Amino acid sequence: AILEKELDQMLQNLSLPSRHSWATFEVANNKIFCNLAQYTDCSRGYFDMTDEELEELAWNTFSKIPFLDGEYKYAGITGKTKLSDSGGDHITRVRVTFYRVLDGIRINGEDDCSFWFDGSGLVQISINLFNYEAIGSMKLIPLESALERVKKPDAFSIGDGIKTVGKAETLKVE
Repeated sequence: AILEKELDQMLQNLSLPSRHSWATFEVANNKIFCNLAQYTDCSRGYFDMTDEELEELAWNTFSKIPFLDGEYKYAGITGKTKLSDSGGDHITRVRVTFYRVLDGIRINGEDDCSFWFDGSGLVQISINLFNYEAIGSMKLIPLESALERVKKPDAFSIGDGIKTVGKAETLKVE
């Protein structure tokens, strides 16, 4: 569980005001979500960073979160908000995401950290934290061995889930 002092340390590291002055700040079920402020006039400017500048800013922001243990990888831009007006199309906000890696394998699911940036900087944070433990892995076998196992009567059978009517003679792998 995230402790109050860790959240306060994150705010201090990011040079943000106390969380009691924010528009939105939620901590529940291993999830943290915060809007850094609400801008009713949406006048924070258009987003105009290069991918390289954005990645550097994202890693810099990520490094200031004291409770993100383990290995994370940068996934890049995972969302954009655009505005079209008489001047053309403008990107007003981008979302970048870091995903969790355990023993070199990407964890599929909600364990991630996302930041939203607009023309003035960081505007939103979403962090999902879970504890994982490697419990083992399956041994890989050659395709020919797998096909032979499938053809055995006790390995793969044809039926309706209740009654077995035979064994598979062929298998199509796409």
